[in-house]
Amino acid sequence: IESLLLFGSMGPLNLEKGSCVEVWEPDKPTIGVVIDFHEASGTYNIRFFPHGMLAARPVNLRKLDNCKQLVHIQKQVLAALLSTEAMAELDSIRGSCAGPDDFANKLASTLDVLLGPILEHFGVDLPTVLEIGERVGKSNEEIARLSRKIQAALAFSLGPSGLSLGDHVEVGDTGMGELGFVRSWDEGRENYVVG
Repeated sequence: IESLLLFGSMGPLNLEKGSCVEVWEPDKPTIGVVIDFHEASGTYNIRFFPHGMLAARPVNLRKLDNCKQLVHIQKQVLAALLSTEAMAELDSIRGSCAGPDDFANKLASTLDVLLGPILEHFGVDLPTVLEIGERVGKSNEEIARLSRKIQAALAFSLGPSGLSLGDHVEVGDTGMGELGFVRSWDEGRENYVVG
């Protein structure tokens, strides 16, 4: 129970419980979260997402600065949102909604399932990640780019043109192109899927 109630810094690196660290050991996940410090062994217990633990010596650890930590969290969130399963779920919700307000209401419970484990692992919530990403993104292009991608994945409308799922569109030259319906936005290819 003592390790569950730890407050303040621990060990020779003065790391706090929940600090994001890079681990310098071969064949191990590289970024994890500090759980506790064991005086007897002189090691920090590091937890990795989605699973895994490692006892690491201080010499093999480097605390991430706030920007690198935010980038890592943003990448984890974005990977979850852009997974095939998540995109299908989000598209299904978009298709069942009357508009952006309805979408926002239905989105909350889905995000708890999709992002809850990631956000809990890092001890943050999505509004905080979005708000800090927006503020810090003003002076950091990587954070700004990741913030835009997360916002796009969570938007009712899809892609840069603001089209919605099911919108009737013409693909190709005006008046000469093929007609179809917007099925999704492919973030990786940066184009609409129309069928």
